Amino acid sequence: MDRNESIQKIINATQKAMKLGKCRKCECMKESLKSIKKAYTGTPDDLLSEAIDYALCRMDSIEYT
Repeated sequence: MDRNESIQKIINATQKAMKLGKCRKCECMKESLKSIKKAYTGTPDDLLSEAIDYALCRMDSIEYT
């Protein structure tokens, strides 16, 4: 699997998870998104960065840890 395929899988999984209310309220999801964003900061993967930013904006108040 090449880098673009890997990035697309991350984007797809993120979009799928953000459709689930429980994921939007989970601290694990929020921390995972932040970790992905940090790992890809400074890379030319604009689509991934946009997907992560969008997901972080959609997070609800944390109810699960």
